[in-house]
Amino acid sequence: MWIGGGDLLRNHIVIKEKVKRARAYVCGLGWYELRINGQKVGDHQLDPGLTDYDKIALYSTFDITDFLKNGENTVGIMLGNGRYAQDWSGTPGVKDRLKIYQNAAPKVILQLEIQFEDGSCQKLVTGETWKVAKGPIVRNDIYDGEIYDAGLEKSGWDNLGYDDSKWEKAGLVQPTGGQLVSQGTCPPIKKIKTTQPVTMSNPMPNVFVYDFGQNFTGWVKLTVSGPRGTEVKLRFSELLHSDGMINVIPNRTAKVTDNYILKGEAVEVYEPRFTYHGFRYVEVTGYPGTRISMPYRAS
Repeated sequence: MWIGGGDLLRNHIVIKEKVKRARAYVCGLGWYELRINGQKVGDHQLDPGLTDYDKIALYSTFDITDFLKNGENTVGIMLGNGRYAQDWSGTPGVKDRLKIYQNAAPKVILQLEIQFEDGSCQKLVTGETWKVAKGPIVRNDIYDGEIYDAGLEKSGWDNLGYDDSKWEKAGLVQPTGGQLVSQGTCPPIKKIKTTQPVTMSNPMPNVFVYDFGQNFTGWVKLTVSGPRGTEVKLRFSELLHSDGMINVIPNRTAKVTDNYILKGEAVEVYEPRFTYHGFRYVEVTGYPGTRISMPYRAS
């Protein structure tokens, strides 16, 4: 069953026998991150790949044998908009190339299959027993970027012992009509390289511009500490103006900006989950300091 209603979803499964093998089959529309007992499953990024969702929806298969343990296990899913739940109406040319899913909301379908040493099997599937809630990702868009408010994090939501009594029951939602097809033969997007900026400039007070030396596709991993509510803005571009400020004219109407709002607890590390950017330069404003850590190049 496809379910939705929030960008954090959770359930649990109790295992009483010795596990021989376990697999997870999952499709999110848009993008998703699967988590079991507090850990991310797999190394895929921005899953699944783009399709015409009325025809095909791709699912991925993960070996989760080592993620499970005897007793209670917590299964969590984070959902983002991806390329499915977007407002494409303001994007020039897109209507001519892609199916428009106006007012679509993210949804997910998942099945865990667990085989035990004694030959028996157990399953966990998405349905109305799942709980949903809003998380810290306030906005996510492949063109505009992501807004992440760390003050809205629900610590431990994907692990044992978390109190979800105030969470809502997941809603059953209609599928797109597309056939579920394995993504197995399609190479997934992964983090393949980490790179450092080659220079940093300060073209205006409290504005720092980092040059990574070449255009690439990826995102920035931000390491920061400061007071709760401090907002750091990362704006991306491929070009610079002559005065050293970033040139966002080629971005057209896209904001191409990630915003991180601090929770104010020691050192905080942030990477966006459900967006990416093509860029060479990063403009940083609102940062309580002058150092930014490494971005990942994704492909």
